[in-house]
Amino acid sequence: MSRADLEKVAALARERNLWILSDEAYEDVLYGGLTHTSIASLPGMYERTIPLYTFSKTYAMTGLRLGYVAIKDRVVRDRIKKVLFYTVSNVASIVQFGGIGALEGPQDVVDAFRKELEVRRDLFYGAIGEASRGLLTGEPPDGAFYAFMKVDPAWRSPLPDASPSPSWAMSEFLIKRARIGCVPGADFGAVGEGYVRFCFARSREEILGALASMKDALR
Repeated sequence: MSRADLEKVAALARERNLWILSDEAYEDVLYGGLTHTSIASLPGMYERTIPLYTFSKTYAMTGLRLGYVAIKDRVVRDRIKKVLFYTVSNVASIVQFGGIGALEGPQDVVDAFRKELEVRRDLFYGAIGEASRGLLTGEPPDGAFYAFMKVDPAWRSPLPDASPSPSWAMSEFLIKRARIGCVPGADFGAVGEGYVRFCFARSREEILGALASMKDALR
């Protein structure tokens, strides 16, 4: 979201006395010179915001389930600590020390990782049109590492008993015929129907291999 959008949300929250849950997971994964703004940094918002952060994206620690919140309100903070204690208990000490190492170590790796992801994004979008034979279209995202591609409504899956859902039909086809892992857009809500989500965080070689496999499967 742009800063202008965040300011509108913040104004509404202050006017209606609302709390904000802010997902800051991709704060460091932005492209094209864009910068991240946390809504908690806007005037009068830290007091009513619960920002959630993770090490999974910035430091590529996906799967280790290490994250944190930065809550100013002491009562809310203490209650959330209690909820965490009785649900997830704690994060393994080895993972916690890994997080400390990530924070205290050289930070140039964060920018290097972002730049590499941007290269992979451009690699994917530069070839997806030809690889999908025009059946998948979409604009490159300004952040994160996912491609949300629209499926041509005229496309029909050749698989027997294919799902009537375009999202599921294309996903099942690519998984079964091209061995490409993807997620049906319908899983993200009703407006996601007709789309398929890919992750371009894999290596350049894997991305190129997947695109070649897609082109062969869709011939």
